[in-house]
Amino acid sequence: IVFVLLESWPADVIGPLGGDPGITPKFNELAENGLLFTNFYASGNRSQQGNASIFAGLPALPLTTLSDHPDKYAAVPSLVKDLNEQGYHTSFYFGGQLIYGNLKSFLVYNEFDLIVEGNGFHNDLPRGKLGVHDEYVFERFASDLQQIPQPFFSTVFTLSSHSPYDYPGERPIDWIKVEQKFVNSVHYTDKSLGAFFSEMTQSALWENTLFLVFSDHSHLSYKGYPLSSFEYHQIPLLVTGGALKEAFRGKETDRIFSNHDLPATILAQLGISANAYRWSKDMMNPYAPEFAFFELTDGFGWKRPEGELVRSLVHNWYYQKKGPEGLRPQLEREGTAYTQQLLQEFLSY
Repeated sequence: IVFVLLESWPADVIGPLGGDPGITPKFNELAENGLLFTNFYASGNRSQQGNASIFAGLPALPLTTLSDHPDKYAAVPSLVKDLNEQGYHTSFYFGGQLIYGNLKSFLVYNEFDLIVEGNGFHNDLPRGKLGVHDEYVFERFASDLQQIPQPFFSTVFTLSSHSPYDYPGERPIDWIKVEQKFVNSVHYTDKSLGAFFSEMTQSALWENTLFLVFSDHSHLSYKGYPLSSFEYHQIPLLVTGGALKEAFRGKETDRIFSNHDLPATILAQLGISANAYRWSKDMMNPYAPEFAFFELTDGFGWKRPEGELVRSLVHNWYYQKKGPEGLRPQLEREGTAYTQQLLQEFLSY
């Protein structure tokens, strides 16, 4: 099982998700043979929130993050530890240093068998201000995957699409003026992603591996969606690899899910109990309820198939994009209850 965690990619840089097709041509090609989630959301907007969601199944928290509270780590489950117990070799690769947001503390607690960060790469590799550029990280990652013990669960976390965008090579996208530096950095990582998958498809491990390609959180894009919107928080999720059933190849699903639903989904596919992940749901279960949530520091976003609502609790304003006006009380009640329960449970850890 491989997680390809893309720094800051919003859904609207992806062609099949409504973006300009010239930004991520390699991802767009991969989507033709994978399962693409077209209603997938990040509940937070920082990397430490994203990592807590994908490894602990915990939605992003208002006002704080799990990684800032090591005393609470033991209260949440760990996808990494659960897979360790099943005999999986677990690893995490990142071209920079995992010191921000107390992220390394959280990852070390999860007991990865191997964590490779910037100082674990050869000194002669080209680097930017944040660390080793994505193309070289993917090269190392591809090489290591073909050598580490199987079965494995491995994550590679990109960085070139984070400011200051000092990656090597050209910046060919000149027709998009807003967030042009960011859009070109995504294009660079997409090219590196394409090279990685070209090697993977030719490797012996392809047939038995499931790849999940998605973002840690979103970013302001050339479409200018505000932070207080689901358009901003939408991120890509593509499932591909030789282990993906033929029936799902080239398909899309518009069911509503979030990044903290990944642990329950992975464990369910392996026949392992996910009961400990009470905030996570199996995305492949046709009876799983559909909803998405994001924290807004002083409020929340709440999305259902029939409508969505964003509310600021401090300033007492509403923003409803979908659904009849009469639906607002229900959306507000559900979203408020979800936010209160999440924070109250976290405080009790």
